Order: sequence, then structure tokens, then C-alpha cells
Amino acid sequence: MENLLILRIFPELLDVSNPIIMNNYLQGFKQDLFNTIMDLSGKSFLKILIAYTLTSIAMFSIMWLVFTIGLGTNPFTIETMSDPEALRNFFESMDTSSLGSNFIFTIILYLVIMMILASWSYNFFFIIIDQYIHEGNSLLLNAFNKSLDKSVFRIFYANILLILMFMAGAYIGGSLNSISGFLSFIWVLALFIFLLKFTLAIPAIAAGKLSVSEAFGYSFNNITWGRAIKLFLILIVAGVGLLILGMILGVISLALAAIPSVGTVIQYLIQLIIGGFITSFLVAGTIGLYYRYITEEAEDETVVINSPE
Repeated sequence: MENLLILRIFPELLDVSNPIIMNNYLQGFKQDLFNTIMDLSGKSFLKILIAYTLTSIAMFSIMWLVFTIGLGTNPFTIETMSDPEALRNFFESMDTSSLGSNFIFTIILYLVIMMILASWSYNFFFIIIDQYIHEGNSLLLNAFNKSLDKSVFRIFYANILLILMFMAGAYIGGSLNSISGFLSFIWVLALFIFLLKFTLAIPAIAAGKLSVSEAFGYSFNNITWGRAIKLFLILIVAGVGLLILGMILGVISLALAAIPSVGTVIQYLIQLIIGGFITSFLVAGTIGLYYRYITEEAEDETVVINSPE
């Protein structure tokens, strides 16, 4: 007989089609977090890549539509998107003063739509990973249907709150800079570490179906200052790795730019693959932390179910 640990904190966690698989992941998050995250990321990579590609296409299409209707012209073409310098030159050459309120409205509308779409994509990615944890696999159509729920707007509100906290903290940091540059630096450092205490808010909303206030409270309590500092150091190391990767990709992009049309397509494919990999790892990592800490929190409130061999 095998003891399966099913958490009671969220009743929906009891409704799983394969409790053995879920229990294995819960135990893995608790005992061998990194390797379990890598395993989960690898298994879900293809589905996440497909979802990442679809959401990227949706974002680009809406971006094109909003700017075409709002400005009467669209700066985001295949050529400009593959050449940041051309995109910058386009905006510099625009006479935005003649666009007036129409330009401002277009930018605001674009930002709101993109944030809602990004919130939905987060929910979509987390549901895919969560289905792997619960069932060992994910059906994209099923995950897509489940992603269209109120969690999207909760994630949207959570992102707004995080942005407002960052802006308020950045404003204070700027004010402190007039007093002491070192003091301003310490403040910004503390601000980033403070914001990392809310790392689990999004997975708590998407996977745990918590409200925004519950998700913020859960994350703040479980990501202690010590854990936040560790996450900050991990992000620094990851940032250095991504910087090196970016330099390598820059060299590859320059080489591909010499190949008409085909080079641009290959360049985009590489970017999508890397984006899909980073997304699968980050989502698996944060949801892994979510389940790891929820297991620790619920150790005294568990139901042990005996499963037949």
C-alpha cells in the first residue's frame, strides 16, 4: 500500500484524476525541488511552447490592430520587429503632436489590452503546468477553456497592484537620490527584495484559485525575507546567464540577418523556442514553490489516503 498525501487547504486539490502522480510531484517539490522543476519543465515544454507561440501571435495581432486603427499606421512590421533600430527610427520620425488625444488613447488602450492578454496567458501557462502536476499530462484545448475564467482579472488586478507598488517605491527612491545616491541604491535594492515576497501571488491565483488579497497574503507570509533574498541572488545569476545567452543570440541574429526572408523566419523560431523554454521553467519553478510551501503549511492538516498497489 502506498500513502498518498492530499492537501485539505483547497478542496479542489482532492479532485484529481491521478492522485499518485500528484503526490509524486508534491513529494518532489518538498524533497528535491530543482530536479522536480526541471522534470516538470521538460515534460511540459512542448505544450508551453505551443501556448507561448499562440499567445505571442495573439499579442502581435492585437498590437497591429490597435495601432493601425488608432494611428492610421502600424510601426510593427516584420522588418521593424526584426530590427529594433528601424522601430526606434520610426517612432522618432513620427509627429506625435499632431495625433493629440488620439495617440494617448491608443497607447492607453494598447497597454490595457496587453495587460489583460498577458494576464490570460499567465493563467493559461499555469493551468497547463498544474494539469501536469494533477494528471501527468495536459490537453491544450481543455487548458484553454479553463484559462478563460475570473482568475484572468484577478491576475490583472494583482499586476496593477505590483506595478503601483513599484512606481511608489521608485518615486521614493528618486527622492532619496537627491539626498544620497548610496541611500537611494539601498532603497531600490530593498524594494526589489520586497516585491519578490509576492512571487507566489500569481500561481496562488491561477493554481490555488485564491482571491487577490488571499494570494498576496499567502505569498508575503511564505516568502520570508530570507527566501526573498535567496530568490534575488538566483535572479542575479539567471540574469547573467540570460545576458550571455542574449549576446550569443545577437551574434546569431546578425548572421541570420544576411539571409533574406528565411533568416528572419529562423530568427523568430529561435526566439520562440527560447521564450517557450524560459516560460516553462519560470512557471514550473514558481508553481513548484507554491506547492512546496503549501505542503509545509498543511503538514498538520493532511488527509492520508491509502491507494491500492
